[in-house]
Amino acid sequence: MTKSGNLPVPWKISSLQDICTIQAGNAWTSRDYYTEPPGLPIIRITNLGDPDAIFRYWRDEYDPRYVVSPGDLLLSITGYFKVSIWSGEQGLLNQSFVRLTPKAGIDKRWLLYQLLISLHKISMAGNQAVVNNITLPDLCAVEILVPTFPEQKKIAAILSAADESINNSQTLIAKLQQLKIGTMQELLYKGIGHTEFKDSLIAKLSEDWHTVKLGDVLLDIDSGKSPDCPNLPAAWDEWGLLKVGAIQPSGFVESENKAVSDPAHICAAYEVKDGDLLFSRANSYEFVGLVSYVEKTRPKLMLSDKTLRLTVNPQLANKKYVFHVLQTPLVKNQIEKFASGSIGTMKNIRQGEIRNIAIPLPCLVEQKRIADVADAIHVRINTKTANVQRLQNIKTALMQDLLTGRVRVKV
Repeated sequence: MTKSGNLPVPWKISSLQDICTIQAGNAWTSRDYYTEPPGLPIIRITNLGDPDAIFRYWRDEYDPRYVVSPGDLLLSITGYFKVSIWSGEQGLLNQSFVRLTPKAGIDKRWLLYQLLISLHKISMAGNQAVVNNITLPDLCAVEILVPTFPEQKKIAAILSAADESINNSQTLIAKLQQLKIGTMQELLYKGIGHTEFKDSLIAKLSEDWHTVKLGDVLLDIDSGKSPDCPNLPAAWDEWGLLKVGAIQPSGFVESENKAVSDPAHICAAYEVKDGDLLFSRANSYEFVGLVSYVEKTRPKLMLSDKTLRLTVNPQLANKKYVFHVLQTPLVKNQIEKFASGSIGTMKNIRQGEIRNIAIPLPCLVEQKRIADVADAIHVRINTKTANVQRLQNIKTALMQDLLTGRVRVKV
């Protein structure tokens, strides 16, 4: 729509089902899939936009309708709403996704961008539960502003050029992230300057390292509460309750909160502080067990009962070391085994199971050295990520202008 609210001529408003066919995914049972090939990979939310995310594989029979091929347009409909053109290998569509196939007169890349600016509308059409979901009928009814086909193609070309700049920066970030993972694997299994090693319950470790339970190095685990609150973010001078989306793979997102309207629900003991180590104990299947180190946060944000604060004993462990260790595949595999709940629904991990997570533990001096190495790579990643955010802000402004008809392209 234009600034005046008029429909651009000759654009039209159509429901999503009018401009594309919508294929729902399948509920693949977790007990029947495998952690490594052979088999077709099951495409999960973490795999969308992250080619290095861990796959799970299906070796039994399957309906060919659920086969995803490179170039397919996928939309996640639970948890974090995402839309992307699949660029990975052939895989299987799970129930967290739908595949959108444009009908005649609809350009696929334009539809991708139009859906990107419609994600908030799609999210608001969901059930607004702790993990938001949208039903297929509600998704089909979402209204989309549709320009002429030539304009669709021109808009898609302009936005694709912006994406190319962003993708180049993201490629560098991905390389740095792989460097961090590889460096942490090397440091955790070989330490710094060690030559003698021993077998342990979790891996072959340096001779003078120990395997301990996470609970052994914690002073406490704090959990907040989750009273009913309006689904609106808190103003700067208001108290807010963290949503599960506050802990994301990219880090802590303070804007993911809900305003606490009842003063009786405010508890200063649950307030998030700079330097807190947060753990997502309940989330969608792919994101349960995420951790964030809060470098800096606004005041008056409280823990929910889904977000835990891990208080590390400084005499036994370095907090940053624990933060980096909890992000490694060594720990993520344990979390996946501990987490309860059926696939496609909210996953939970209890505090007792969190305390039982096994981690490698060197002396405090070496912990700090390892954390410093990981932090140095982390800082480089954050710097490049900030540049990507700047480019994305420019792209967002372009999308708002071009996809709403505020600025018309010449064709």
